[in-house]
Amino acid sequence: MKTLLPFLLLLTGCFGFSVKMEHEKEAVSICEDVRQVMHRYFNAFNNDDVETIAQCWHAPGSIEMGAKVTLSTPADISDFYREKLKSLHSEGFDHSKLIREEFEWFGGDTATARIVFRRIGKDGQVIPPDERRASYRLIRVDGKWGIQSLLLPNPGESNK
Repeated sequence: MKTLLPFLLLLTGCFGFSVKMEHEKEAVSICEDVRQVMHRYFNAFNNDDVETIAQCWHAPGSIEMGAKVTLSTPADISDFYREKLKSLHSEGFDHSKLIREEFEWFGGDTATARIVFRRIGKDGQVIPPDERRASYRLIRVDGKWGIQSLLLPNPGESNK
């Protein structure tokens, strides 16, 4: 049975993490590893660093934003994000601000990161809606955690 471990908030800086009790030490380590990948990804996104974004992924991967996009190679990932960031900037986007994050480890080599964030425009104002959600599946390959898929629902939809 999975149990929410509130004390992990203090130990790891995670806002939430669900694990089996017998795996507490491993969960703390995994929480930190996954959090580091997600923060590296998030910072790279805010700095238009598509090469670092691609390094945070394991290819092949997929992104679902209404329609599913398969990203077969790191170059596909870089190209996708290059175009996505170009489109966002043309709409007045400046950066994203992380509001909440939650990690869930399923045991083994799979984890989920759920974030709530807001997009900030070049004028410093929040681009509606005030809160957006994204859910990432991460996998561990050869000891390295990386994103395998991203679900980014349309604003107003839930991906809980």
